[in-house]
Amino acid sequence: MFGHSLGGVTTASAMYEDQRIMAGLSIDGDVTGPVVTAGLDRPYLLMDLDRTSRRKLPELETFWTHLRGRRLNLATRGAAHISLCDLEVLLPQAAPLFGWTPAQLTDQIGTLAPQRATAVQRAYPTAFFDLTLRHRGHLLDEPSRRFPDVVFIP
Repeated sequence: MFGHSLGGVTTASAMYEDQRIMAGLSIDGDVTGPVVTAGLDRPYLLMDLDRTSRRKLPELETFWTHLRGRRLNLATRGAAHISLCDLEVLLPQAAPLFGWTPAQLTDQIGTLAPQRATAVQRAYPTAFFDLTLRHRGHLLDEPSRRFPDVVFIP
């Protein structure tokens, strides 16, 4: 299961309640409820941004320390909350309709180019589920030269 923003919150909570969910991925989401201290025993990927980094959200850090399955925390440099969803590509096209300046657009989507954000969106969730469910792939083994914007967080 995976989710963006509140969908990430839902992913962790749903995994806590339902053992049938074999792996979880949160894209720029927090955690809340009993899963924070109970943790999970299945693979979990946290793709965070500065807004939801573990160092800024104590609940997320507590949750991280209680994860007992494979865990991985990635960040994407230059990304904003919308960078890892469809709006990353749509907002630059719509910005003139909204009368947004380049700075206002950057506030929304960050400085990561939409093509790079889309490449990250496609590669890393796919690699995570390929690895955890199909036991194949190596993108998550270490930082990749193909994706210099993606940072592995210990």
